[in-house]
Amino acid sequence: MSGIAIQKYRSVFISDIHLGTKGCQAELLLDFIRHIECDTLYLVGDIVDGWKLRSGWHWPQAHNDVVQKLLRKVRKGSRLVYVPGNHDEFLRDFLGAYDAAIFTIEEFLPPDLPVTGDDGVALASALARTFDADVDVLLVVREELPDGHPGRAEYQRLLIERGEQWVAKAVSSLQADGVTAGSEVIVGESFAQTLIGFAEEESSDLIVVGGARDGFFGRHTIGPVTGALLHSSPIPVALAPRGYAEDPDEAFAAVTAAVPTKAGDDNPLPFAITLASAAGLAIRMLSLVSAENLAEAGSAREVRQLQVVAAEENLALAARALPDSPEIESLVADTATFIDERSKPTGATAGHQLAVGGERGPVENEDYVSAQLRMESGARCVLEASRVSVGEQNSYGFEIHGATGALAWDFRRMGELRLCLDQDYQNASFATHFVGSQ
Repeated sequence: MSGIAIQKYRSVFISDIHLGTKGCQAELLLDFIRHIECDTLYLVGDIVDGWKLRSGWHWPQAHNDVVQKLLRKVRKGSRLVYVPGNHDEFLRDFLGAYDAAIFTIEEFLPPDLPVTGDDGVALASALARTFDADVDVLLVVREELPDGHPGRAEYQRLLIERGEQWVAKAVSSLQADGVTAGSEVIVGESFAQTLIGFAEEESSDLIVVGGARDGFFGRHTIGPVTGALLHSSPIPVALAPRGYAEDPDEAFAAVTAAVPTKAGDDNPLPFAITLASAAGLAIRMLSLVSAENLAEAGSAREVRQLQVVAAEENLALAARALPDSPEIESLVADTATFIDERSKPTGATAGHQLAVGGERGPVENEDYVSAQLRMESGARCVLEASRVSVGEQNSYGFEIHGATGALAWDFRRMGELRLCLDQDYQNASFATHFVGSQ
């Protein structure tokens, strides 16, 4: 309907939209609403499909836009009358007390449908158990300024009541996990700024929120509130993945931090080190390698090697720059002598016989070596050897894994070659072939 002038009507009737279903024509409805003005807008049944929402979540941005557009009509002076049908019967408890029934997305959700706040609470629980921390559950209700409509104050009161019910449920779940938790519902003009202000007042170390659930293909996305937090919060923000509450972690074993590649980039390493130190966690540093298309490069292999080398140098530089963390190093290959001196052989030795007694002298060769190799063919190799490490003695051998099979050889069984030619070799067993037996 683009290009059509705005049409004015006394009354407009809309029914059977079924927001929350994949068959909803939300985009066409939006185009229609944009091109009309009316004194009274009647929503006559099944505007929201609560039946479908109970069985599976589907609420893309266009469905949000429909609700916001309807609310905007009300703010501009239109009277909104909502008559529930059978698919949106859950709204009947909220209707009848207001001249204009106004709702946000949260009111469209059935009571048993999880919202993104549940993901944030689940992540906060796992973090609290890992770091022995307390949790404050905060829900922000948008401030409804008086505009002459009689139902607006009652609407805000309803939101506060529902918010108090939700935070009480969240606190109960945290306490069941053994986490000390408090709760508060605050009315504020800005969700993000209200959260930040509360966190600063309480000297919070972390703000935990859930991500949006309306991304492409149902994937996790960053919603407007989270986006505002990430761009303005002076306090670190933890973002719970979509659906995290369905399979949460009990606690965490490691912290992964991305190492910045440019001098001006924000550096998350100091905070990551603080987290890891607080709970005695392992820390993993990650340096990204560019994923641009190398097929058009003069030598794709050379470019890739340069990228990997640059990433490795970036990791090594970051490790050296970390304050109070001399134990962290970045190594590609390493040799070391763990035992500085040992007894000198008094006579001829056979094989790897250990010399005992007698005069001790300095060790002139390395006891340990490790290396990660990248061959010209593209193959990767891991080499490790030690004369003094605790483990199997004289355990010399090799394993080779390829695209169509694998083979292995052990020094202690020199006449045997273990071979696997199964296409599904990762889940298959090795067969022993006796060299020279045929």
